[in-house]
Amino acid sequence: MKPFRVKSKAVARVWGGNRLDASATEPIGERWEIHGENLLEDGSETLDGLSRRLGRSFLGEWAPDPEAGFPLLIKWLDCQDWLSIQVHPDDALVGPRFRGKAEAWYFAEVAPEAEVIHGWKSDPLNRQQLENLKPAEWVEHLRRYRPEVGSWSYTAPGTVHALGPGLLVYEVQQSSDITYRLYDWDRVGNRELHIAQGIDAICESKPEREAAAPADLLGKLEVLCPHFTVETVDGDHSWSPQGRSFEIITALASVRIGDHLLEEGASCLIPADAGTVHCGSQGSWLRVRLAPP
Repeated sequence: MKPFRVKSKAVARVWGGNRLDASATEPIGERWEIHGENLLEDGSETLDGLSRRLGRSFLGEWAPDPEAGFPLLIKWLDCQDWLSIQVHPDDALVGPRFRGKAEAWYFAEVAPEAEVIHGWKSDPLNRQQLENLKPAEWVEHLRRYRPEVGSWSYTAPGTVHALGPGLLVYEVQQSSDITYRLYDWDRVGNRELHIAQGIDAICESKPEREAAAPADLLGKLEVLCPHFTVETVDGDHSWSPQGRSFEIITALASVRIGDHLLEEGASCLIPADAGTVHCGSQGSWLRVRLAPP
């Protein structure tokens, strides 16, 4: 099976803008480049449907149960306002029928005033202290910093976090939309908070196992976790997935892969059984795949 593309999907968010879809009439916060519900370019089926139909010949031997569908979500985020202060659970906490949510951010653009909230400012609070917090008081206990352009940040399940205005972010995550909001900045509209579930996710999500790096890296390893790996690769390369995992290529500059010319920001899928593939670029590109089990 050759490399192929899927149709991206614009997703409205209250904190979004218009750069991901200039024709939209409401703020677009996310553009899902690769997701199980996205249609193949020819419109014949969804990526989840393809995953279930072809199984590990497409997903690879490192993949979880193909019946669960495509395991990752790749998206761009246009942050024009603060996202809620939030947390995600791990796989064990949500049970066998669902996925937890680990995620990694690449900061493509960072405005001078942009900030990120990530983790505790000092010692973590215990369950009783968390239960006594008023929503607006979460901010006082969390670490805020300005990320560097081109840097990465990994968010394990159970880590409290939020992205701030002035960021353009590329995100790799487990394919899950389970988000527990802890504070939403007193935003008009009163989106639901999930304090009890969020505290459970903070207190009960387990430390992740140490993941082993794949032996066939092509570039700089940026993210290594039990769910996926991310590399930054420069220039031209030929290689084979060798049946281990599907791969996602995202262009940071123009990239030619097989019959596809990817413009900056676009993504392409390489099946695990693709055989030898060639990626050509005068710049950099990202290589995303599952981590070894």
